[in-house]
Amino acid sequence: MDTLNKLIGASNSLGNHYIEEWKQQGGKVVGFFGSHIPEEIIYAAGLLPFRVRPVGCNQTREADVYMSNVNCTFAKCCLEHALGDKFAFLDGLVSMNSCDHVRRLYDIWRLKSPVPFMHFLSVPHLTHKRAINWYRDELAIFRDAIERHFEVSVTQDNLAHAIALYNRTRSLLRQLSDMLKKDIPPITGREYLSIVLAGFSIPKEQYNQLLEELMKEIKGRKPDVRYKTRLLLMGSAFDDSNFAQVIEESGGLIAADTLSFGSRVYHGILKGHGDPIGELAEFYLKQPGCPRMADKANERLDLVERKIEEFGINGVIYQRIRYCNLWGGEAFLTTKKLEALGVPFINLEREYYPTALGTLRTRIEAFIERMSK
Repeated sequence: MDTLNKLIGASNSLGNHYIEEWKQQGGKVVGFFGSHIPEEIIYAAGLLPFRVRPVGCNQTREADVYMSNVNCTFAKCCLEHALGDKFAFLDGLVSMNSCDHVRRLYDIWRLKSPVPFMHFLSVPHLTHKRAINWYRDELAIFRDAIERHFEVSVTQDNLAHAIALYNRTRSLLRQLSDMLKKDIPPITGREYLSIVLAGFSIPKEQYNQLLEELMKEIKGRKPDVRYKTRLLLMGSAFDDSNFAQVIEESGGLIAADTLSFGSRVYHGILKGHGDPIGELAEFYLKQPGCPRMADKANERLDLVERKIEEFGINGVIYQRIRYCNLWGGEAFLTTKKLEALGVPFINLEREYYPTALGTLRTRIEAFIERMSK
């Protein structure tokens, strides 16, 4: 499984040889936060989009100087890496008003460790027509800012090509995800999440090629993993392969998810004609997964119910990073929904960096044992 190992390796490191090759060829890398920022605009400019993840962070000594003890450790770990120049390969950074933690992170990063190009997108919290038009204007300003700074031209043809390329990625990831519906899937949930994560730092042409090769390689594969139950994983920022390993070693298969670092990446397909900036604005604004979107609560709950039915889910793991206010509030609505559906669930609070995995393992094992009786 050479291709699978390549993808897992790329997902577990902050940088990788794909980024290094891109930089060596004179390419620029632009980091971005959140699932509501269209990568296609960055890619259409000939730049490499990089979803910011503080991989390898295990403490926040420097970040604690600037952020409070009630800020989430995802934001603090990002700042820790920024202050330590671990994101020095970035030529640009794009952020948005996803939550108060990331909003403050951007301000501190801009003041204490700026990168050559920095841009902030004001993303509406509603999805009506005026909000979409607002976001379209924001994206047009963003496109113009990229063109000026990097001295490039983001043409309609370039945008159409980028949209088609990303549509292919979404289609391949959906096919891969559908394999987890099988009683004995050819990949584990942990492997699937790693495959998705790898796509945040690999040029899309290469990534799509790797996905196509992987689909051929895993035909007939049967991982040496036994599970007792099928789980849906949801909640705040999750890119921790160690935590995913704990879940699957405890007897649970991560058969589906609603994560921004997971299945939300391939939600929907763009038509790719007409006004691409307007279509991108509507597509990204109407994603159902993030609780920052005030008018999408019912759609998020419907998505959970649909995933439970489609993937034969037996139980739900709802995890959130401590002090994550958005997913903390969402927990109330999700709890009521799962209780009404009669689906067992567990609510776990954790830190971004690996800590207390033993305690989490004990709770997950007990949860799975209760469902297995």
